[in-house]
Amino acid sequence: MRRLFSFHSHRRNMKVHETATRRLAAIALVFSTVAAGCGDGGGLPPAAAPAPAPAPVAFGAFPSAVAVIGQEGFDQVAPDGTPGTLSIRRGEPAVTAGGGLFVADSGTGTLKVFSRHDQPGSFTDYPGVTRARSVSMQSGRLVVVDGDTVRIFESAAPGAPQIAFAGGATGCSTSGLNNPTSAFLTPNGRLVVADSSNHRVLIWNTVGSGALGEAHVVVGQRTMTSCVANNDNGDTDPDPAPTASTLSGPRSVWSDGTRLVVADTGNNRVLVWDNLPAGHYQPATTVIGQRSLSEGRPHAGDPTPSSMSLATPVSVDVNDAGQLAVADEQNNRVLVWNRIPATHGQPADQVLGKAGFTDGESSAPSASTLSEPEGARFHGRDLVVVDTGNNRVMVWRGTAPPVVTPPSVHPAPSLPPTEPLIPPGPGVGAY
Repeated sequence: MRRLFSFHSHRRNMKVHETATRRLAAIALVFSTVAAGCGDGGGLPPAAAPAPAPAPVAFGAFPSAVAVIGQEGFDQVAPDGTPGTLSIRRGEPAVTAGGGLFVADSGTGTLKVFSRHDQPGSFTDYPGVTRARSVSMQSGRLVVVDGDTVRIFESAAPGAPQIAFAGGATGCSTSGLNNPTSAFLTPNGRLVVADSSNHRVLIWNTVGSGALGEAHVVVGQRTMTSCVANNDNGDTDPDPAPTASTLSGPRSVWSDGTRLVVADTGNNRVLVWDNLPAGHYQPATTVIGQRSLSEGRPHAGDPTPSSMSLATPVSVDVNDAGQLAVADEQNNRVLVWNRIPATHGQPADQVLGKAGFTDGESSAPSASTLSEPEGARFHGRDLVVVDTGNNRVMVWRGTAPPVVTPPSVHPAPSLPPTEPLIPPGPGVGAY
């Protein structure tokens, strides 16, 4: 009888150990899977992935525009003064969040307002502007270069009140402007102005109401009362070559409040500051269109244009995906970099207006060509270009790359079914 009891107790004990072993193995598998997924983060669940950045857009080879504004067709150029057409001398456009288009009709001094940026239609004149040169928008506010004054309107709605202005007086001073050509309001409330004929960029750190008065920072000059092109040595004569800190007739500015991009037109280059200057005469970080910060010749000194060179760049803009567009006026094209370059002389990724990067000659008007473009502005997947030589506005529509579906995440394996744990009897271990 004792042997039979010991035999049954032994079998029950072995069954208990087998069940416990299976459970321990399953628990170890679960923990190893969790550990592999968490890395060094312990047992905490992984943080949610950040929202993806907007994808860069591609325009293709020698693309055709999807719309023309200011002319009856892509192959037509009506003379200045023809009813219903534009008379564009220079300037950058603006597009509202709803797709409305603003264009400086500098031949008449008026600011034209179209209900759509991507289809022809009638226009009206924005009130309160008599010498329109350029326009931009930020956070619903309209910023207009009107003669030697920069006006900031509360909204793009016709008749909206003017809330602030800069300039108004010519001359080389802390508040005067001399032929300003571009003004940009940053998302964090700074005003940046290309004061072209004073060969400088002025920055107001705050925008209140009424007259803004003296600027806080000057870029391109050592002091607020120096207005000579490429004046690194501080005398009254331009130097023979530019430096990282000098400017010559800058025509366009863009800033996201952190970085600053300037079309340094007279030096045939675009300059990038990785940090928006907080003091006078701070040097640029990167040069586009030249191989070094001490060069400024057209085509970077080469006989013909290329994907890295420029000839009279007059407009810059950056979209939400970080792509940079430059209106390269004398090469009759717009160049696009898929990222703001971080090295000197980085070649462009895309070209509009030309079939290739080495052609800069003027061409007959068509859906794919440009003549001395003076303004470029992104709006979503669209690129709106002021085609000055053809008295029209062109709209190109890019395509975004296909969305890549991330790989699926497999859940951790579940515990295998186990038999209930049987408590050991009094004869465990007895034989």
